[in-house]
Amino acid sequence: MDKRFSILETLFKDNKKVTISYEEIELSKKEKRMIPTYEFLQYLYKKYPDYKFYYTIGGDNVTNLKTWDDGEQLFNEADYIVFARKGYNFPNEELPPKRLFNET
Repeated sequence: MDKRFSILETLFKDNKKVTISYEEIELSKKEKRMIPTYEFLQYLYKKYPDYKFYYTIGGDNVTNLKTWDDGEQLFNEADYIVFARKGYNFPNEELPPKRLFNET
């Protein structure tokens, strides 16, 4: 996970409107369990109702999203930034409806 945070920090270092949150890791340590993504996003929406959240995901994982805990809700309700990965091509209908897509 550290590598993922490092990539995000590099990508958004000059964007003052973006904050990379480590709150999921902190909450998991506090509760001594892994927090499912949908549950964590609901927590964020409730705690920070005036903020907009984007979940970042690689193109290699996006097609499996519906198999995650509460995957159908996660797929349809969350806002995403999807990062393309070499060797992973997928039809547009397999992408979440609320997304930004990085094609590089």
